[in-house]
Amino acid sequence: MQPSAAALGHPFWGALTSLMISTLVILPMLGAQRASAPALGSALQGPWWLWIGGVVGAIYVGGAAAVTPKLGAGGFLACVVAGQMVVAMLVDHFGLMGIEAKPVNLVRLAGVGLILGGVLLVQLASTTQAANIAR
Repeated sequence: MQPSAAALGHPFWGALTSLMISTLVILPMLGAQRASAPALGSALQGPWWLWIGGVVGAIYVGGAAAVTPKLGAGGFLACVVAGQMVVAMLVDHFGLMGIEAKPVNLVRLAGVGLILGGVLLVQLASTTQAANIAR
């Protein structure tokens, strides 16, 4: 477990603490920038995916707190990058979120394949090293 998660007794308490601290940091920044109130009416009329960032962010922070101790920092970040690349390629391919479509091709698939291969190597190296230390 991460230090805050271990001190609090569960990874999700660590994640909640992190998100609350983020809120406490952002609020004064909004005040310092004299940001106007959010245009919730406009946002409510926007596409559904405008609202998933908070959900995905909470899942990410909670998942990071729960999974990083098992995978290690390198393994976790390798998985994050690989996941982001797979999703980005899908977003590009289908032209989601209002961007121009960029179809998947062999070169792009090979690039993501190399990233996924890197994830496997990072994890394999971690488990091999752990096994050697245990001997």
